[in-house]
Amino acid sequence: MNIEEIYDLVSDSKYEAVQKEIDNGIDVNITDGVRQPLAEFASFSDDFKMLEILWKAGAKATTPYLEEIFNDFENGTIREAIDENKVENIEIAHTIEPEKFRISNIPISQITLNNELQYLSIKFENFRVGEQIVNEVIKFDLSELETEEIKKGIRFKKDELTSSIYLFDVHNPIDIEYMKLKKKFLRENIIELKLLFDFEHESTGYDNEIIEIKTCPNTI
Repeated sequence: MNIEEIYDLVSDSKYEAVQKEIDNGIDVNITDGVRQPLAEFASFSDDFKMLEILWKAGAKATTPYLEEIFNDFENGTIREAIDENKVENIEIAHTIEPEKFRISNIPISQITLNNELQYLSIKFENFRVGEQIVNEVIKFDLSELETEEIKKGIRFKKDELTSSIYLFDVHNPIDIEYMKLKKKFLRENIIELKLLFDFEHESTGYDNEIIEIKTCPNTI
């Protein structure tokens, strides 16, 4: 089985098939040279069952978020994804017909930046597109960036600082093209972001979109 097929198994939450490949000796820290390692890839959709399978097989924590998850596994804490059979309990803020979908029309409910500037997360208001309910937190690993660079403002090349959002049965890449963090008042930060949602990457039929954000992030 080639690396592309392994990524597809992880993306499609094929737990038994992934476990079979692990039993057959695959390296769970493998990468195709373009996308993130398998565990980091699975973390974008908070597939904790897949992450636990990969962790037990020796997957390395390549982001602060993965470190938190793997530490929970180590300590016996159970992380649970959304139960698709209980989605009626999720409050849906927006229902959109697929032919009218534009990510730029969905309000962002929260942007979180940890105090050490190790990661950034973005949460849209819950929405439904067709039959799919989206209740996803988009996470970016900032641990390789210098704080002073972020404060001055950084322009990134394609695929340099990336995450993804699971929509239309595929993981759609999201690139940060520009980011800057600056002080507004005594302790209040303002973050400026330019995000590229690459819906054309997986041939979803939707055009790419660019969203520009300027707001005060939550800090933790």
